[in-house]
Amino acid sequence: MLAIATPAKAHVTLLETRELDALPKVPYRPLAEASSAVGLLIPADALQRDGAGGYYLATDRIAAIPAPWCEQPRVAISRPATFLHVGHGLLVGAAHSLPDFAAGRWLVVFNLHAHQHRPARNGANPTYFVAREDVFRLCAIVSKISGEAGDAIILRCESYAGGAPLPPALPLASAHLVANGDLVAMIGHPFGLPLKSVVPLPDHLERAPRAWGLKGPYLRTSVDSHRGNSGSPIFNMAGEVIAIQNFCESSSTEPNGANPQKCSRATIVDTLAEDLLEFSISVRTRY
Repeated sequence: MLAIATPAKAHVTLLETRELDALPKVPYRPLAEASSAVGLLIPADALQRDGAGGYYLATDRIAAIPAPWCEQPRVAISRPATFLHVGHGLLVGAAHSLPDFAAGRWLVVFNLHAHQHRPARNGANPTYFVAREDVFRLCAIVSKISGEAGDAIILRCESYAGGAPLPPALPLASAHLVANGDLVAMIGHPFGLPLKSVVPLPDHLERAPRAWGLKGPYLRTSVDSHRGNSGSPIFNMAGEVIAIQNFCESSSTEPNGANPQKCSRATIVDTLAEDLLEFSISVRTRY
């Protein structure tokens, strides 16, 4: 088990997916490829039809987003969250992001970053186009853990378009294989924005996001997380998911509480291994 250590403050640059593609192929290619399997949770009534028979999501802008993202439109929903595909029609996210689950009430939209958005006209906010085949309806809870056991949920989904395939499943690996201080990354939808990535940047490794240590079913990291990142996958640098992001808290090692550092808490995928194995989805536990 990892020892708990105090990290340096993580570099908090949020990268667009195209910027992630521009990083060196080794070791960033697995992370770039993983982006297609990470989606945004939305209420079903947020998906709207336009006059041409297509679908779109309305947007707004909020000043609380750190610059330069405050100038970008985000999907106009009150409770954004992130989900990921792990195989066999199953999606995984944070349990607290769905306290009132009801079949058919919630959707997950993939590849939001890949679609065009309609520019703002006459003072109105722009809108994001959505491909019907990238929308999946959450239809049943397979497993849910909360409290001291962790904070994660597995749901079965179905295609909104009828038969459209899910993106390739993300590989899973035990967080017990991660050494204290190892580099980690996160991909998700902070604030309901199209996909953003937090990765170790080559020029800022001294402030890169790293694993802090295990505490029960949780992995602590120095990843800087925001509202909407709940459910975001935490990756090792091989592109394997090792944990599901829950929330960001402040921590300090100084007696007077000065200079607090960001500390993110994520449920390790090991807690889901038994339930996933019933669907022949395995969590790698050996090198």
